[in-house]
Amino acid sequence: MNPEISQFRRDRAIKLLIPLFVFSGATSLVYETIWERQLHLIFGTSQVAVSTVLAAFMTGLAMGSFGGAKWADKVKKPIMAYALLELCIGIYALIFPVLLDMVRPVYLEFYHTVQPSQLGFAAFQFLILGILLLPATFCMGMTLPLLARFATTHTQEAGEKIGRLYGANTIGAVVGTGLAGFVMLPKLGLSTTTMVTAGGNLLLCIGALMLARTVGELDAGPTEAEDEQSGWGVSSLAIVAMLAGMASLMHEVAWFRVFSLILGASAYAFSIMLFSFLLGIGIGGWKGGKWADKLYADGGFKRVVMNLALVEAGVACLTWLAMWLFGELPWLFVVIYDLLGESALLLWTGKLLLAMLVMVPPALLMGTAFPLLVRAAAGESLALGKPVGRLYGWNTLGAILGASLGGLVIMPWLYVRGTIMLAICINLLAAGIAYFRAADRPIAQPVYVRGVLGVVGGGLFLMLLAAPWNPLLMTAGTYKYVYQLNDRTRAGVYEQNVEPYDLLYYAEGLTSVVTVAEHREDGDRVLANNGKIDASNKSDMPTQVLVSHMPFFYRPKAEKILMVGLAAGYSAGAVVLHSGPTDIDLVEIEGTIIPASRFFDEWNHRPLEDPRVNMIVNDARNELNLQEPGTYDLIISEPSNPWLTGVSNLFTQEYFELGKSRLSNGGIWSQWIQLYGMNTEDLRSLLGTFSDTYKYVHMYSTIYDADLVLVGSDSPLKLDADTFQAEIDRNPLLKKELDEIEVFSAFDVLARFRLTRDELQTISEGVERNTDDNMRIEYSAPLNLYTWTGGENVNMLNRAVGDKPHVPYDAVGRTPLGLIQLANSYATLELYIQALMCLKEAERIEPNREDVGVLYAEYNKSLLEALAAAEEEDEG
Repeated sequence: MNPEISQFRRDRAIKLLIPLFVFSGATSLVYETIWERQLHLIFGTSQVAVSTVLAAFMTGLAMGSFGGAKWADKVKKPIMAYALLELCIGIYALIFPVLLDMVRPVYLEFYHTVQPSQLGFAAFQFLILGILLLPATFCMGMTLPLLARFATTHTQEAGEKIGRLYGANTIGAVVGTGLAGFVMLPKLGLSTTTMVTAGGNLLLCIGALMLARTVGELDAGPTEAEDEQSGWGVSSLAIVAMLAGMASLMHEVAWFRVFSLILGASAYAFSIMLFSFLLGIGIGGWKGGKWADKLYADGGFKRVVMNLALVEAGVACLTWLAMWLFGELPWLFVVIYDLLGESALLLWTGKLLLAMLVMVPPALLMGTAFPLLVRAAAGESLALGKPVGRLYGWNTLGAILGASLGGLVIMPWLYVRGTIMLAICINLLAAGIAYFRAADRPIAQPVYVRGVLGVVGGGLFLMLLAAPWNPLLMTAGTYKYVYQLNDRTRAGVYEQNVEPYDLLYYAEGLTSVVTVAEHREDGDRVLANNGKIDASNKSDMPTQVLVSHMPFFYRPKAEKILMVGLAAGYSAGAVVLHSGPTDIDLVEIEGTIIPASRFFDEWNHRPLEDPRVNMIVNDARNELNLQEPGTYDLIISEPSNPWLTGVSNLFTQEYFELGKSRLSNGGIWSQWIQLYGMNTEDLRSLLGTFSDTYKYVHMYSTIYDADLVLVGSDSPLKLDADTFQAEIDRNPLLKKELDEIEVFSAFDVLARFRLTRDELQTISEGVERNTDDNMRIEYSAPLNLYTWTGGENVNMLNRAVGDKPHVPYDAVGRTPLGLIQLANSYATLELYIQALMCLKEAERIEPNREDVGVLYAEYNKSLLEALAAAEEEDEG
């Protein structure tokens, strides 16, 4: 073939590879998102499990990169090989769920047989995950070094071509983040997204095959100078690549923690964070390659590496400067909220701008470092597979260390500021090594020691000048409570979130930032996770204790109990008031909650001091996975809100079914569900999901327009005032606690009863259930975060039963006295329609009772006044 035609076709193929590689990056990121979600359903969402999954995924990428370094330059038809890799990835993605089902029993058998330590179990998880993910991730890691040799036809453009491939693939990951997080998973669910993405791999394969037909085989090409690289390619450049990757992921871990406090911990928020981080890296890689070629043309290897040192130092400086923005983020969030309002699309756009403000500038330089490394390593050679594969592999190994150590060790030890400062020191160390390499100075011991001392000194100097971190301001939960602020100025945001409170406890744990603060004036003490209040010593008390007490009214002699969620310890404390339990497993995902709960010992009955309590730090779903069927008599589930990613896994059909399988015969499940922050369709979905699980379900309203408790069992649930009252009377501690929440008798418990399973099934008819696959609530609930939907949902429940709400007449024996007492309890809750229904029934049974007539007139008047007030409020 004519050489000019051959070169023309190759140049055309190189241009067309860019959009293909963008598409490839998008599919890889979608798979990473899908597989992480599927794996977390088995291995849990604790930080150990999250870090293990991520480390296993990136280990496969690193091995693929090193494999590419060994073989890429020997492949004569790299585009053909790339097409086959994409096909393999797509096929593997389709069979991945089957493999996951095969792995689960192995995982459980190992746990039950070996009973490993936490470290040993994590090591086993890493091994089994690595094996499971290796085929696909190895193929993903191979793609960049494989195409590097084909894409570069002249040595003077090596940096530009590699930078564009690297940048295109990363920008593709940005696209994949947006598609997965905002479109595909919310709209299609896991299974359909997998099939669609696998179809994308097939299209990539077909496109690459068509390209491959237009170009000939590559020549063997010039031999790469071995330089200082041998074996695994351990060199000064490899060390810089590893340190850069380690620092970058440590910065990412710290930034994600910061933005969990500013944007919340929803699935959308994490997509925004990842989008911003990858966008900076992708643009930096795309632009950095051409700059690297110019530097090489001007000054060769030394010039490139000297500027690499400046880039790493620049990352350190920009991340240090970004710390000064942290304290402004709560106020900036208020500004964005006021400008854009509650529109989900506009508000998420504003949140994205906030994340980009902090992350994109330093991430640009992080992305620039890679083409500089490759340009320096390539020299005059066109055999680029080896340097690209090795450096990408070392960079990924560094990322593994940064992500795992950053999340599991450094963050809980040094907190956000300390983690960033340590990462800055690592950037400075990488800059120092690059500087010594560029200067051609041997790293002799005295010079090395001086360099290390210089990095340490520089780090300490920057630490002394680092921006302050105000725990109360940063954990104020502005993302959740923004609409409650009165003074929305910069000073006002600070004064309202900081001035009135005393900080009693602060810890940055593995999964969240935990705080305990007390209001100086009213004494309200609150416990918050990432700024979202999960418990207090005043509000929410009825829900916090009734969710635990309710199942004991049905099964007072229950012995083996599982309590999901510690928080301030109120629900766990309610359990220990009962004498029946012999073993109480208390599961909490965040270890720092345990000391935080001690600040509520005055009110929570000190559950952790009860010898029956077994404190377990783990993801609740993972803990249920590890337990044998039929283990528990009662399971009480009161996690945080379902709009939080991870927590949302504790509200799905599969979770409820898993929990049911762990109940003994006649076992009971007590489930908290919120009425606020979800639209009526979401609430109907949750009610249907839970009521599908059990043959018998009773629904209670603990706080009228805020909280529900669902009690479910496959054995009949008997509503009986005498039985309930007997349980109260025989336990003085229980009676005292119920008195404190104004539940003075069994009639006050029954007055909170609302619906049965049949009615819940009617309410939820035709509504999509919340499953692991569709993740309905996880993606829908955050859209209503700033809307008070409690009243709307109460009205929906009321409309569902029409003019005759469910009143448990039989529970009080249909005796006039019992009906009058129940009517009084309803009236106390301002449920006058139910009160009047009780009185009518009492009059039917025993006509002409004077006390019934008097009460009827009183409650009817109260009802009319309430209706008039409601009408006036609506008109206003």
